Amino acid sequence: MCEIFKNAFSQLDTWQKKEFASVLLLAFSIPVSWRISIFALVLFLILAVVRRVAVRPSGKVTSIGARWWFLLFAMFYVIHFISMFYTENLAEGRAALEKRLSFLVLPLMFLVFDFSYLGRQRVRVILYAFSAGALAVVCTDLATAVWDVALRGAGAGRFFDTQLSSEHHAYISMHICLAIIFCFSELVRGAKCFPLWQKLVLAFALVLFTVFTVLLSSRAGVLCMVAVYGLLLLWMIFVRKMYRAGVVAAVAVAVVLVAMPNAVQRIANTFKSIGSSQKTEDVRVTILRSTVPVALDNWLTGVGVGDKIDAYMEQYRKDGNTICLDREYNSHNQFVDTTTVTGVVGLALLLSFFVVPAVLAVRRRRFSVVYALFLFMIFFNALFESVFEKQAGIMFFVFFFMLMFNAEFVAVGEQKKVPSTSNSN
Repeated sequence: MCEIFKNAFSQLDTWQKKEFASVLLLAFSIPVSWRISIFALVLFLILAVVRRVAVRPSGKVTSIGARWWFLLFAMFYVIHFISMFYTENLAEGRAALEKRLSFLVLPLMFLVFDFSYLGRQRVRVILYAFSAGALAVVCTDLATAVWDVALRGAGAGRFFDTQLSSEHHAYISMHICLAIIFCFSELVRGAKCFPLWQKLVLAFALVLFTVFTVLLSSRAGVLCMVAVYGLLLLWMIFVRKMYRAGVVAAVAVAVVLVAMPNAVQRIANTFKSIGSSQKTEDVRVTILRSTVPVALDNWLTGVGVGDKIDAYMEQYRKDGNTICLDREYNSHNQFVDTTTVTGVVGLALLLSFFVVPAVLAVRRRRFSVVYALFLFMIFFNALFESVFEKQAGIMFFVFFFMLMFNAEFVAVGEQKKVPSTSNSN
């Protein structure tokens, strides 16, 4: 594994090495702390600008090519900015725009600067750094819980739900889900070439990630994890043709899930609550009964980036929905939230984040299982959570979308067409 990191820095010039190191810091810090990730993003931006000035491409002319798709993300931010002109709650609108700056900054960086060196292999290293950050969070939270139960007299409930971690379980579950996707794919690809210790580390990480997700009790997180494991096993068996290993992996996943306290019951209750027609059965059903009409009533332009919560609160009052009113719930559905804020244009741009990579992959016959399942995971969680409500979700999605889109559809083409411009000092 150390050799992988060493090779990733080889053939990079001095500025690219510094820049790549900042990207690794950003990837590691996303699951650890969004504040650190903001610092790392600023560092990444500064180094990219300095590299552009210090290492001038000699006579190089690179066409925009597939990079123009990054403008879709910038347009998503612009449409939110435009909605400020008709929103009433300007303070809330400014705060929302500030949180969504990643939708503008990162796409413009990848559009303007040359990141062709961030191909598949270096993105793989970046995902190792991210998974290490996720594993650090899991180990820290579990160790703290054990300490509190063993030495401070905390009850067994310390290991479950919101007591297990101070961060929002929906975002932690998404971070862990990507780490599961990556570690599983690495374990499959390295089945014949990885040393035994590396396989054991990856397997141990998968067990910890699975256990932690179930303990968090995020219904969307547990369901998404189960769906992701199912898709990974199908990929392993039918694409990689690893039939025996696939059956063994399926049994191992099932054993871990069944062995967890109340794991099967939690999953069964989730399906039951989703399929229930009773308002009191599931809070999310109650929320959507009030928020979907708000989105439909404002489908053309939306209410503006600052007035979303106010519009929901008004509808909750009309519906007598005191629970949602007291807790000031958003819709817990990113597609509904985006339609409410920016109307049909914003919703179309949001959907394009998933449609465009799929179309390009079909046309070019090039896609990675990690990127495909990352998009699936975000889409799935967006049905149950407002994933762009916090920095932990926004930075996570935009950063990894940019990286993997660049590696899949931009970097490969530019490396073939344009000779390297990196020089030594």
